[in-house]
Formats: sequence, C-alpha cells, structure tokens
Amino acid sequence: MRSFRIGLIGLGNAGPNRHLPAIDTHPRASLSALCDVDEPRLRTIASGRDVDTYTDYTRMLKKSEFDAIHLCTPPQTHLELGKTIMEAGVPVLIEKPIAMSSEEVEELIRVRDETETPVTVVHNRLFLPYVQRAIHRVESGEIGDVVSVTMVFSNEDDLTETGRGEWVFELPGGELGEGSPHQVYIPLRFVEGLGEIQGTGLQNYRQYDSPVEFDGAGIEAVDESGRRLITIKMLANSATRDTLFIHGTKGELQIDFVKRGIYTSTNKDRYSVSAFLSENIGFGVQTVQNTLQTGIGFAKRLIHEKRGDPRSEQSNGHYVLMDRFIEAVETETPVPVTLEESLKTIEILEEIEWSARSTISNLTCLLRQLHARK
Repeated sequence: MRSFRIGLIGLGNAGPNRHLPAIDTHPRASLSALCDVDEPRLRTIASGRDVDTYTDYTRMLKKSEFDAIHLCTPPQTHLELGKTIMEAGVPVLIEKPIAMSSEEVEELIRVRDETETPVTVVHNRLFLPYVQRAIHRVESGEIGDVVSVTMVFSNEDDLTETGRGEWVFELPGGELGEGSPHQVYIPLRFVEGLGEIQGTGLQNYRQYDSPVEFDGAGIEAVDESGRRLITIKMLANSATRDTLFIHGTKGELQIDFVKRGIYTSTNKDRYSVSAFLSENIGFGVQTVQNTLQTGIGFAKRLIHEKRGDPRSEQSNGHYVLMDRFIEAVETETPVPVTLEESLKTIEILEEIEWSARSTISNLTCLLRQLHARK
C-alpha cells in the first residue's frame, strides 16, 4: 500500500513537537518535505531525514507532490497559505487558531467549496480518549437531554511571556488567547451550533506592557435551538482549573482535563445525609477508577512505544485527528473537524476581543475625564 505523503509548513512549536512525532509514528504516513522561513532551524530539524526542504512554500508546492499538507505557521498567515494550498488542490490540516477573524474563516470556506479540497482544523482535545468516552456517554443519553455546558479554565501563566514567538502578542489575550480555542470548541461539541453571544473580557489583575487585551474572559450564549446555555470562563493569574460541566435532564457529567478523567452525578436530592454520602462516595470511587484508567493507559502507551507499535499514540489527540484526516482524504468521507465548526469558535473569541477592547476604551476615557477634572 502506498504511503500517505505529507508536507509540513511551519517549524516553530506545534510542527516539530506535535506533528512530526505523529507523522513519524503513523504506519502509513511519510514526511515528504519541510518548509520554514528560518533556514538554520529548517536545517536542524531536517538533519538526518531524507526529505526536501524549502524556505518558500510556493516553491514547495510546485516542486514536490503531496497527499496533504500540515499548516503549522502562526494564525496571521493561515488565510494566505491556506488559500494557496487549496488552490493547488492539496488537502490541508490547519493548526488552531484557524485564523484571525471570522471573515478570514469564511474566505477559507469559500475557497474550500470552490476547489472542493478537504480541509480540517486541529481541535485535538476532542480526540483525547476520555473526551471521546464522554461524547459517547452523553450521546447515549446517560445524563438525559443536554440543557447547558459550562467551561471553567484558569492557570497561573504570565501573559507577558511566551515560548512560541512574538506573534502571540498579536492575538487577543496573548498566551491566553492562543490557547483559548480549546476552551471554546470543546463545549460547542455538546450543543447544536451557536446562537446569540454575549462576552466580557477584562484586565482583572494588572496592566500589561505588551498588548494583552484581557487576562479574564467570560461568555454567555445559547445554541442554535435556543434551548441550551453555553458558559465559558477563562482566567490567568489564578489556580489551575480546566473542567467542562455538561448538565443534562438526568444528571451531570464533568470532564476534568487536569485529572484526565470523567465524573458523573445523577443525584437529585438536596441537603440530605444520604445525598451527602452518595455524592462523596461516588466521587471517590470515580476518582480511583479514573486514576487506574489513566495509569493503565500510560503503561500501555510505554509498552507499545518500546515495541514501535502505533497504538502508543491512541491517547495523542494530534495523532488521532491526523489519522482520521488521512482516512477522510482517502475515502472521500467527512473530515474530523470542519471549517464551519472552527468558525463558531472564532465568533466567540471575537466577541471576547470586542468586549475587552470596549471595556479598556471606556476605562481610558473615564481616567482621562478624572484627570481633566483635577
């Protein structure tokens, strides 16, 4: 069977650290070419590999043949590069954030439809094993009909620092903004589309010398049906938390990304001894189960890794998404993540950005007025 030829553009962070290992491990994928504008970095990463190298992606498209290209450059470049790749008739997998605005995503959708080229987006967390289990359990009706989803994310990141490059500071919220698609596309997976949105973005803790519009953000929205609430909260300069709560008519399911596990509750009693005991015992049992499942999964991964078995990557969201994209391209079936899904994510992030800039502008005007009165 012929290998699936992949070209990789962008060798800053995700390219060499996420995509290259996935390509190397996949039993049918083969790396055909690497491209990066930083020639020393390109030579270093290409060292020991039998691949073509380019500093110009247009020349790469003309000189080499591909079954797909992984686009891992900063999002500021995704529109131009994505359009050129699609116009060359090459399927493309694009890292998040997908683009800088909803208008750019809509343009990518237009070119995709015009060229009929498969395109997917790296929403890799959706393909983590425990997230896939949670999706199955919700879709099977375990917690009844979904009535709302709540995402709570916080960490202690210093938003003035980044290991990715200065391009991060061109995104709203800096490092918080770069990672924020994860906190948006996951809750959207459990509802039907996206309806009305109301966002708030604030500088809660300090003023930044770098252009960081917000270090705290909140979203309240409804889905297209108007029957499901969507709540998203993101904070920097706080304790680590990364949890999705899915509320249903029969119970609640939590996905804890720190503990790497799932917790459910179907208790509807309030303020009783039996409710207190059942909730705490149930949580304890589920914690043990999640810990064992994570430990066994980690041990299996190490064993498979030592044997060179690609099953070692089944817990790697990037790998699973890439594998499904390969299958989608070869069988002409739906891609794992559509541009339309990524558009909804960007629309929410735009609402946060607009709100944050509006708040900062209003505060600036207020301070000027106060200063003028002195």
